[in-house]
Amino acid sequence: MLARLAAPGLCNPDDDTPTVDGTPPEDAARGDMRSNAQRNHDALSAAFRALLASGKLGQHNGLPATIIVSTTLKDLESATGHGLTGGGARLP
Repeated sequence: MLARLAAPGLCNPDDDTPTVDGTPPEDAARGDMRSNAQRNHDALSAAFRALLASGKLGQHNGLPATIIVSTTLKDLESATGHGLTGGGARLP
């Protein structure tokens, strides 16, 4: 995915109309001064934005569903214990 979306000239938020599909214009690819790390970041941002906009994730009241779970680092590393959701439900 990164090989495709993080190519020079793609998913550049500094462009007036960022290219996210197809081949970017040659001048956009040549003039792309972002580092590899920044291109990866911009590619992931574009991919996650597209995923959220796709409507293929779960929804609650028309918004993408997200579950936030809190636990201790000790329980997480040992894969034991439980976590608490934002609503207070316990998850094993």
